[in-house]
Amino acid sequence: MVIMCCLWSFGVLYEQLDQPGTGFGLSSTNPVFSDVYSADDFTVPIGSTWTIRSIVVRGRHASDCRTKAALTPARVCLFTDIAGLPDVVVFEAENIMPVQLGTELGLSLPQPWSLNAGTYWLEVSFETLGNCVWLWRTQATQNGAAYATTTMGPWTPCGGQPSCSSFNPDLDWDLSFALSDAPILATVPTLTTTPLLFLIVGLVATAVTIKRDRRPKSAPDIK
Repeated sequence: MVIMCCLWSFGVLYEQLDQPGTGFGLSSTNPVFSDVYSADDFTVPIGSTWTIRSIVVRGRHASDCRTKAALTPARVCLFTDIAGLPDVVVFEAENIMPVQLGTELGLSLPQPWSLNAGTYWLEVSFETLGNCVWLWRTQATQNGAAYATTTMGPWTPCGGQPSCSSFNPDLDWDLSFALSDAPILATVPTLTTTPLLFLIVGLVATAVTIKRDRRPKSAPDIK
């Protein structure tokens, strides 16, 4: 017999979830309306190599369709950077079913992404139906460039653009996400009381050590 254990937070490489904004960026695929995608940048520090196994985002479907499409498949793409905008796709995965993690959604990549030092752009979108859209929550502070958007044409920077302001009244220009080298969930054997206690203590100690060390390497400012 096994139980499910949430592991992603033990392996966080990069995180911008802790200061949620009041607005949203649109990022969804829709068979009725035009697809719209949003992406935000992050930087792997010089001398580092990251292996990304899971992605966590904060967002939701629009209020009028949440009951019809609370959890729908996601698409994730990773781009290189050119002059502060997404450029060439280096990784892509589709039809990822999310896991609800409180106010966040967890996405496990089918294959790990190995990244060398440099700046990258993460695009996450969810399938929607009818007049539904998926809303990616903004962050109140900005790291790197403002997020970018596209409707299958050239990418457009959202910083100060009126077209990006209708769902973003406070003009927050970063999106809420985290990257981890651990899976979202893993199965662990059901243990008797004493071994289970040792497992819990070990996981907590590991989490404390990682959390102490992750902030300096997870939020570089490339401005």
